[in-house]
Amino acid sequence: MRWTEKLGFHFNHYAWLFQEKRDWGVSGLWSRRASLNDATNLQLPPPRNGETTRVHVLIGRRCWERGLWMLASLFHACGKAWPVTFHDDGTCDRTVQAQLMAVAPFAQFLTRADADARMAEQLKAFPHTRLLRRDCPSLVRLLDTCTLFEEFNQLVLSCDLLFFLTPKELLWWDQDGWQESLFLGSAGNLSSELLSAINHRLGIEPLRQLNSGVAALRNGFLDLPLIEKTLVRTGAVHAEQRWAVEHALFAMLAAVKPSSLLPSSYVISAGHTKPATATMRFYVGHAHDQLYSEGLSTMAPILSSRFGRRHPHRHRPTRPVRLPAS
Repeated sequence: MRWTEKLGFHFNHYAWLFQEKRDWGVSGLWSRRASLNDATNLQLPPPRNGETTRVHVLIGRRCWERGLWMLASLFHACGKAWPVTFHDDGTCDRTVQAQLMAVAPFAQFLTRADADARMAEQLKAFPHTRLLRRDCPSLVRLLDTCTLFEEFNQLVLSCDLLFFLTPKELLWWDQDGWQESLFLGSAGNLSSELLSAINHRLGIEPLRQLNSGVAALRNGFLDLPLIEKTLVRTGAVHAEQRWAVEHALFAMLAAVKPSSLLPSSYVISAGHTKPATATMRFYVGHAHDQLYSEGLSTMAPILSSRFGRRHPHRHRPTRPVRLPAS
């Protein structure tokens, strides 16, 4: 290949990369790179004793840094720390685990293997549910969180959230003993064959406005016999879009258990900017790029100032020291 052809090849390659990431902008590209480097320089404070709510975050090797920023923004906005469990989606190695625990040493890290062993006994009587959990890592957010932990409340959060203002509704839910579980509310209704099948075959109209990016679950929300019956009657265990099954099960249970939707200040939006009054934003879908260009470009300096280690350092490989011959 001639050097001119090589030059053209490389130019086209980088032009494609620029085109793919053009929506991030300069600040977005910088914030994305900075977030990957600076998340491990955070040091989150431990919770006080006696907390009745546990925060759960499903973690993978591609999203754990975002999970740390999300937690930092939650702690900052609430003015308090929470007990935390990181749930491995099956892709985390020991390096990821060590980095998470260095930032939040008070947290629990539940490996996928350990979770599978503990849940096998819990789901022995529910074979379809056990099969779906095996093939759908996101179902951990519903099943494991409501089964394996003693706290009365389980607050399940996506990695792709950032909190900007005090989430008063979540604090009231935590402190005042509301009987209802709380969820994000979507501007549009969920639409899928599975939701229609649940309505047709079980006579339950799922809460179609629900989004499970934030799921504040009261004790007793999980109903394993109902989930098993739903999977048997609808064939959902074989659905191709497994994420849609998780959403549908949350929406079904919310329809039969006391549940409410959070106000519109908890934003799910594909727009380019969040409202100034946004308590939180779920950067999902087309808005995912704005997590960096909008969210972390503003919040990362604030969170690093509050939770950053006083003497951050990066571990660099060092050459072995040669000892003098004796």
